[in-house]
Amino acid sequence: MNTEELITGYLTNENSAQENSMLLEWVISNEANKKEFIQACQIWHNSSLLNTSFDKNKAYKNFTTTISNKKPTKVVSLWKTISAVAAVAILIVGIFFVMHTAKPEMITIANNTQTIKTIVLHDGSQIVLQKGAQVTYPQEFESNARNISTVGTVFCSITPNPKAPFTITNNTLQVQVLGTSFEVNESQVIVESGIVMVSTPTQKQTITKGERVDITNGAIVKSSNNDINYASWKTGILLFNNTALQQVFKDLERHYKCSFTITNPAIVQEKLTGTFENQTIENVIAMINEAFPTISFTKIDSKTYQVQ
Repeated sequence: MNTEELITGYLTNENSAQENSMLLEWVISNEANKKEFIQACQIWHNSSLLNTSFDKNKAYKNFTTTISNKKPTKVVSLWKTISAVAAVAILIVGIFFVMHTAKPEMITIANNTQTIKTIVLHDGSQIVLQKGAQVTYPQEFESNARNISTVGTVFCSITPNPKAPFTITNNTLQVQVLGTSFEVNESQVIVESGIVMVSTPTQKQTITKGERVDITNGAIVKSSNNDINYASWKTGILLFNNTALQQVFKDLERHYKCSFTITNPAIVQEKLTGTFENQTIENVIAMINEAFPTISFTKIDSKTYQVQ
């Protein structure tokens, strides 16, 4: 079907949705096409005003004849050129385009620094990125939905908006909220405030403040959150209160992205109480060594330590 037939079909309301979509793509492709479409609307409207009944074949013939014989003319304002009926037709096409073909510009921000990075979205929500994490979001949210996607560990503080639920999606799960704060990565969600719905392809689970879900072998496992250091990467603070060294080393591994190889099993039963705020791993090891002089640390490489 050629362009003239698409325009005639649109004006006589005989086009399919696909044909109208093809016409729209042609209209918006350049200014000349837009002018031609406006002139077609003029011809259609003038014909419909002069005739009580409309002959589609005659209108098509008049249209093609006029288009082929038209001479260059000065194009004036759309609203001055076409009638109210034609204006409505143009608006319908515009609305169809916005609702069905326009896509918002997407922004992706990755945290490639050694510190955390905070992103403030245009609705006021804040997304804190751990080192290596990233977030993708539209430049502007839709009126009834706020959707973003993430990679790695992020902490979200979502501005409440009951009319536009907020959805975070990563490679393994989806989190839906109205307004809350929580940490999420591909294997867990921990809620600091509010309530969220966590979904995988096979399960759904609602969790509230103080609760968490962990994804284990593809299944959602819900529990209370007893990990006081889960957000240490964001706060910079590690708290230990009579904590077994086995747990201490696990928290240090997560916080500093390192690993400890323990050669003496008896060590892990020792208990540590202390607070480390914005300390380097070297300083933390030195302070633990001071608290437990019989424990020695050997640095294997930049991220591996042997404990004996």
